[in-house]
Formats: sequence, C-alpha cells, structure tokens
Amino acid sequence: MNCKELEALLDPYLDGELDTAQQSSVEQHLEGCADCRHRLEDLRALHKALQSKDLRFQASDTLKQRLQGELEKAAAREARPRWPRYAAAAAVVAVAVTLAWVFLPLGHGGEDEDDAMADAAIAEHAQALSAKHLTDLVSADPAAVQSWFTGKLPFNPPVHDFAAQGYTLVGARLDHVKDEPAAALVYQHGADYVTVFVCPALKAGDTDLDADNDSGYDIVYWNQGALSFWVVGKLDPAELKRFSESLHASI
Repeated sequence: MNCKELEALLDPYLDGELDTAQQSSVEQHLEGCADCRHRLEDLRALHKALQSKDLRFQASDTLKQRLQGELEKAAAREARPRWPRYAAAAAVVAVAVTLAWVFLPLGHGGEDEDDAMADAAIAEHAQALSAKHLTDLVSADPAAVQSWFTGKLPFNPPVHDFAAQGYTLVGARLDHVKDEPAAALVYQHGADYVTVFVCPALKAGDTDLDADNDSGYDIVYWNQGALSFWVVGKLDPAELKRFSESLHASI
C-alpha cells in the first residue's frame, strides 16, 4: 500500500468502517510512514474540531415555539378527513427543512465546497513542502511542462512564464485536491514557493478571484472556463493576489 492508496482509507479508518484486512494494511503502512501518521493526526484533529458546538446554530425559545406550533397545525390538518393526506405531509416536510436549516452545521453548499477545496489545496502544498517533493518534472520551460502533462490528465493545464514578475517556474507534478485530479505548477519567488493547482471546475461561473487563509498559508482561487485555479503560498496576501491576477489575465 502506498501513500496515495492510504489517503483514500484514512476517513473510513477513523470511523471504524474498514474490514480486518484493510485495517491491518493501513496500520502496517502507518508504522513505517511518518508523513502518513502526521496526516492521520491532522485528520483526527479536524474530525474533533468539526464536532464543536460553535459550528452549530442554537434555536431561540421563540423559534422553538413557532416550530412546535407548525407541527401542531400539521397534525390537526392530518386529522381532518376532507384534507388530502399529502397536505399534512407537505407541512411536516416544510417544518423538517426549517429544522435542518437551523440545526445543521454552518455553510451554504457551494461555499462549503470551495472551503473544502481550499483547505485541501493548502494541505497538499504544505505536504509537498514537508516531504521536499514539490515536482515530478523539473523544468523552467512552460512548453515542456505543458507537454509533459499530455495524456496524464483529462485536461491540459495552461502553463505560463512569470520570470519577469519575479516568479520562476520550477517544474510540476501530478496531484489530487480533494479527490480531484490536479496539475500542480510550482513557482519560486525569492525564498518562497507558490503552487498553482489546476483542477476541473466543479461548477460554472464564479470567475471572480476569492481569497482565504489557513495554517499560515494564503490561497487565491477562481474558475475559468472548464478549469478551476487554486494558488497557494506564504507570500504577503496582496502579493499573492497580484500574482494570481497576472495568471488570471494570461489565460
């Protein structure tokens, strides 16, 4: 079992969902791989953090009374024989949706998806730095890097030269960001490295540049055509935004 194969099993391993043979294989790999043990500990900490009560809404007494009233109305409608049974059922469903909105963890679909992708991109960048494995191909030639990806991914990532702006193309590697195939383009700016992850776009639109940060890293991301771009580094946020704007304009 290699590290990539193990990564797909870490969540079910923590949840106790693996069979005996899979669990034994995971634990055997973990014994000999410090990087995967660190990844497991990070994932365990994330699981614990997601159980925090701070991530959930608390309904006020007024809202609870209002919901109880709606449930009682639905029950009364069901008791009336002249009402179609589906009317009461629809009312109960409406109340259930309201309850889910109130009590489920914070987040709004697409925003959650973007947050998860951003966190995953930051984690992959940090992992590559820690493992000192930033590139599978070392090259400063954009054409050579783009050609290297041919046939390795279901898309061809755009690769550009930003040496004039102080960003030297170091090379590239194949990667995954939250289970999405990704081209990782690596640039060096002074003593810092910037990774541009190029993935299939998960949704249309959203072409504006958005920014986030986590664990000391900043990220700028956007969609462009059929691709999404996730630019990660430890640069000053404004500097990373300027580089991302240059990349956005060049595509």
